[in-house]
Amino acid sequence: MKTAVYPIFAGGLIDTLTKALEAEPADKWPAEAVDEGIDICRSARRAAKNARQQLEQMLGTGLTAQAFLTEVEYPLQVTERGIAEFSRIVDSLSMLPSAPKLTELLSELEAVVREFADLHGSLVDTLALVKAPSPPIDWNRVREAERAFAAGETKPFQRRPKPQAME
Repeated sequence: MKTAVYPIFAGGLIDTLTKALEAEPADKWPAEAVDEGIDICRSARRAAKNARQQLEQMLGTGLTAQAFLTEVEYPLQVTERGIAEFSRIVDSLSMLPSAPKLTELLSELEAVVREFADLHGSLVDTLALVKAPSPPIDWNRVREAERAFAAGETKPFQRRPKPQAME
């Protein structure tokens, strides 16, 4: 996550839906507004999925633990807030009379909560690994490797030659 673009998107979508529901209960919304709410939920799910993919790519390229901690701080806050806000919204919507559109909105909101919880779980698990102490160094193994190297029993890594460009 070289930049926290997807978590920023997700945070904005959380704010948008929360403010809309605070302004007026969803059962009073026109059908088009409910459709927009459903679209916002789908966008929030996509943002969470894309944030997770960025996390995996970032970990695949390798970076220091400190850099990872810095990068993951904001996405962690967004997922925690998203889970709390959307769970609260799901609870309030489940109290309303069920209409087909509201049922679809409720279903999308539940899917957003699952997606955010999944991302949050990945972030927390990865943070636990990053913060875990390194295993102790096996100094006997290090000395054996040094002896083998000094005796010429090891082979250095050799790269395959690059194919020559044909003219």
